[in-house]
Amino acid sequence: MTFVYKHYVKKDDADYQKIINLDQRYMEETPKEILETHNYAYAHLGDKRYREIFPIGSRGAYNIVSDDERKIVLLMIHECDGDYNYCQTPDAWVLFFEHYMILINFYHDCNVGPLENGHKWYKDTFLVEPLVLPDSIQNREEEIKRYILEALTVYSDSDHNGGTLLKFTRGDCEVIFDQPYQFRGYNT
Repeated sequence: MTFVYKHYVKKDDADYQKIINLDQRYMEETPKEILETHNYAYAHLGDKRYREIFPIGSRGAYNIVSDDERKIVLLMIHECDGDYNYCQTPDAWVLFFEHYMILINFYHDCNVGPLENGHKWYKDTFLVEPLVLPDSIQNREEEIKRYILEALTVYSDSDHNGGTLLKFTRGDCEVIFDQPYQFRGYNT
């Protein structure tokens, strides 16, 4: 089995309750100070307002990449430079696999250059800051990077953004861990 991308999961979808449960797990198991670091919508709106307008149950879930056979789900919490006057915020995702939940902020950095034949080369880099990486899986970082890369490849190949993002393959993309994201602040 491979990863499958879904842009929206609505109430009539078979996966809807599973995604609701994952979102609730994220909100219940993540300490408030970690939520504020990982989720810029939560940090900006505050706990009460965020819970009123942002739960997946009220808006549907979007940008989900999952592999049912391996029981892996990469769930987007919010997109980079998203709503609410953000300035250069990274994507916020949660990677669920086995019984682990790993919070991820990543920023997509694309390099482009000319080739002699007139075409261009592309190199996509995902600077990933895993905010919660349990000690028990420290030796599995390469495996986790592979899951992230596989899922993001499927996400990139989709038409999730009107087809405006570059398509890439695992061969021209890499995931780099431990690149702390420097938040530039909210627009005022």
